[in-house]
Amino acid sequence: MQGPNYIAGRGQIVVTMDGRPVTTLYPEKRLYTVQNMPMTEAAISPGLTRDLYVSLGIRWARRAGSSACITSLSSTGSGAGASS
Repeated sequence: MQGPNYIAGRGQIVVTMDGRPVTTLYPEKRLYTVQNMPMTEAAISPGLTRDLYVSLGIRWARRAGSSACITSLSSTGSGAGASS
């Protein structure tokens, strides 16, 4: 993916609870070409009783086509885990 002054890898994280979709998050790892500086753009899903966020590490950004899934999610948001 290409922006006006960066190139980026973008993830698509589908979050479910009890088999039902909760939200889809789209975090990015950007490399700003002028400064050669990597930056993380976290994806955030705010909620009344929980907030979810996902950020990508450098290793993930290098593996195009990687996938991750949230393996559990409690009503408070604690206990959420991701695996890639």
